[in-house]
Amino acid sequence: YNEETARIWKFFLHLRYRLFPYIWSAVVHATRTGEPPYRPLVWHHQNDPQAWAVDDELYCGDAVLFAPVVEEGCLEREVYLPAGRWIDFWSGERREGGRRIVADAPFFEPAGLPTYVREGAILPMCPLRMHSAEGDERELQIHLFPGRDREASCSATFHDSPERSWTVRCEPAGD
Repeated sequence: YNEETARIWKFFLHLRYRLFPYIWSAVVHATRTGEPPYRPLVWHHQNDPQAWAVDDELYCGDAVLFAPVVEEGCLEREVYLPAGRWIDFWSGERREGGRRIVADAPFFEPAGLPTYVREGAILPMCPLRMHSAEGDERELQIHLFPGRDREASCSATFHDSPERSWTVRCEPAGD
């Protein structure tokens, strides 16, 4: 491999470690329910014929949708966003679901992995670490992906061990 390949791998490894609290929660949920932490679109959208046809996108948990680049040299790709509202993880751009879009996918940039978060989701993330044992596991960054009107409340339950869960709730600010 070369330096460019190493830079790309390093970027995505850092992303994995930052998403570790969310991924871990999805894995613990899987041990409790039998639902896989990574799921095809059809798992959540069984009545959507277009979701049945998608074989190169996946959910992580129930809020994050990854559309990996699977063709060498690809700079953009078609992404099917299921029904609902989605927020581009990288740019914050909002998208209406239930349709196909063209997403930029330059592999050498962060957006090279088109990633969308379901509107109303809450993602726990951690500061960048070089390995999972580094740093204080109690330090979390809570990333909110509120609805357009910012009036709706949202909540999510996360698991930091098979025995312990915690819930985050976001309520609109009072008058």
